[in-house]
Amino acid sequence: EVKHGTGKYEDMPEYQPSLSPVSHVAATTVAEAIRTRRSIRKFADTPVPPELIAGMLELASRAPSGGNVQPWKVYVLSPALRDKLCQEALGKMADGQFETAEYDIYPPLEQWEGSRKRHDHYRRMVAYQMYSVMGIGRKDRAGRAMAMARNFEFFDAPVGVVVTLDREMGPPQWSDLGIFIGYLMLVARSQGLHTCAQEAWSMFPQTVKKIAGVPDNEMVFCGIGLGYAAEGEQLNDLVTSRAPLSEWCKFVGWKPASNCNMSKL
Repeated sequence: EVKHGTGKYEDMPEYQPSLSPVSHVAATTVAEAIRTRRSIRKFADTPVPPELIAGMLELASRAPSGGNVQPWKVYVLSPALRDKLCQEALGKMADGQFETAEYDIYPPLEQWEGSRKRHDHYRRMVAYQMYSVMGIGRKDRAGRAMAMARNFEFFDAPVGVVVTLDREMGPPQWSDLGIFIGYLMLVARSQGLHTCAQEAWSMFPQTVKKIAGVPDNEMVFCGIGLGYAAEGEQLNDLVTSRAPLSEWCKFVGWKPASNCNMSKL
């Protein structure tokens, strides 16, 4: 059983940031794309040709979906519209004018107990690690607000993408949408590009819909920053932790797991 600490984060070894240089080259295998994918929080200003974006989206659309429903809708913003969206969202955030989100980004994880507590543990861990790398303390509200505002600049990504789905779609289609987004992230790595999926954009659904031309029957799920990772940015080097296999997987009916040797992929 994996034990999760409850003391001060500074005293918990697993909360200390792990850094490894972000990859700036194209991944040549699926495994390499998975291992080198990062949620980039500082992009270079190198433009990405629309033809390349279209090709990546078309390949990502090979993602599976139940009944081949293909519930995803994608809006790729021009640089001018991207800047307009960022300007309006940042202005509203500065004035405290958040809109009504169309879904809850997280369940009430902080209220969960027992083995379910692990989900909140990992969420808190990555937040602490990011703020540590940025030099932002737990009580630095201004610093944390500035870090949050970076979402609404797409972290300087030259390409801003909005992902939606019809609001009458159900949980299976939400799962399909997640698979599609995952495919897009891996396709990006095959081209030397990086991404950052941002559910934060769900906080301004009406603004996003107005600028991107999203109809009312669609729900804004997330934005995605797309581009090349900036050089020399330590936050891009952060490697987020993953729970050990034993914490979330059981081999049922197999020989004891202690006798199973995990293959290195």
